Amino acid sequence: MALRRLFITIRHSSNSPPWKKNDCHLPECDTSPMPDVEQKKEGCFSSYSKDTKPISHAIIDLDGVILDAIKYNISSHEDYLMKWKKYLKLKTRYEIMSMRNQDAGKIVTQEYMMPFNEKVYAHGVWQYQRERYHKARLIKGVDDFIYYLVQNRIPLALISSSNAKGFKILYDRLKKYGLDNCFCHYVHGDQVNEGKPSREMLCKAAKMFFGGPDDYSKYLVIDSGVCGAIAAKEAGMQSVLITDQCIPKDLVNIATLTLFSIKDLDPQDFSLPPIKKNIKRRN
Repeated sequence: MALRRLFITIRHSSNSPPWKKNDCHLPECDTSPMPDVEQKKEGCFSSYSKDTKPISHAIIDLDGVILDAIKYNISSHEDYLMKWKKYLKLKTRYEIMSMRNQDAGKIVTQEYMMPFNEKVYAHGVWQYQRERYHKARLIKGVDDFIYYLVQNRIPLALISSSNAKGFKILYDRLKKYGLDNCFCHYVHGDQVNEGKPSREMLCKAAKMFFGGPDDYSKYLVIDSGVCGAIAAKEAGMQSVLITDQCIPKDLVNIATLTLFSIKDLDPQDFSLPPIKKNIKRRN
C-alpha cells in the first residue's frame, strides 16, 4: 500500500526450451543527462541499484519489452482523449504506460474530469487498440536476449496488461516471430482482479512456475512501465525498467535497474553468465 501511495504522490508532484518438460505446467522529451547519482553504462544514462541479487526466473512484459505495442497503446489513449479536446500530460503518460485500460481510466477520468467512468474510457481506447495492435513488431535485440535466457535455463513467464482480445492479437504476433515456445505460461489483464501497480499479476505468474522459489527476490521482472516496477517492489521482486529518455527523472529510480534499451541489460548484474556475441538460435 505504501508503494501505491508513493505512486500517487509522484503523479501529483522448433525445439522446446530445455526446462519445458520438467519445470513448467505449461510534450517534449527531456533528454538532458541524468543526475550524478546515476551511472553511465554502455553509452546510455541509466539507474543502477547496488542491491542486485542472483535470479532464477524471469517475468517479461509482452506489450512494451518484446513487442512495440506500447506505442500503439499510448497513441490510442492520446487519440481518444483528443476526441474530448484533452491532451495527455507527460507525467500521466508514464504513469498509465503498461497499465490495463480500466486502471488507466480511473486515473485519466479523474484527472481530466471526464463525463464518464473508467469502463466507458477503457472501451473507447480499445476501439483504437484493436486496429493498431496488428501492426506490433518485435523490438530489436529482444529475441537474442530471450534465447540467451532459454539457453541458460532461466524459466520465463509472459505478462500483458491487455485484455483477452488484445492479448490474442499480440500473442499471435509473438508466434509469428517464433518466440511463443520460449515461455512457460502467461498472465493477461483479464486474468487478474487488480492490474499493475498491484502485485497480483506478478505473483500469479510466479506461482504458475512448477517448483518456483518461494523467495520472490529470485524473480526478475522486465517491464516497460513504471507501474510494473512498482508492482515488482510490492511483490519483493527485482525489476528492470526498459523505457526511453523522455521519462521524468523522479521516476527513474523506482526500478532495481532502469535502461533505455534491452541491449544495455547485462545479465552479469544478476549473477548470470556473460552474453556471447554469437548466440546460437533455436531452429
